[in-house]
Amino acid sequence: MGQLSNEQKIRAITMLECGLSTREVAKKIGCASNTTILRIKKKYEETGNVENKPRSGRPRKLNERDERILVRRLATEECSNAVQLQKSIKTYNNIEESFSKTFVSRILSFE
Repeated sequence: MGQLSNEQKIRAITMLECGLSTREVAKKIGCASNTTILRIKKKYEETGNVENKPRSGRPRKLNERDERILVRRLATEECSNAVQLQKSIKTYNNIEESFSKTFVSRILSFE
């Protein structure tokens, strides 16, 4: 099983506060291990929260708005291919950074 949702974690905390054991809570939520419930309980006691911290990663080159603009330009046929879109990013945003046509193609494939 993957990660528990925040709703499942909150349900687990509520069940623990009602007096159920970690093993019973794990069974009711459908969690494979009561150790997971113990970790959730510990995290809740330390932080008062069950949400995961934001994960780190490489910053995006373009924000979501700019990506939508790219898709719109392709749809309205202002640009007909990735190379033209690549050039239009620079002129539209006054960006000095270069974008490969593979990068542009990848953005378009996600949309």
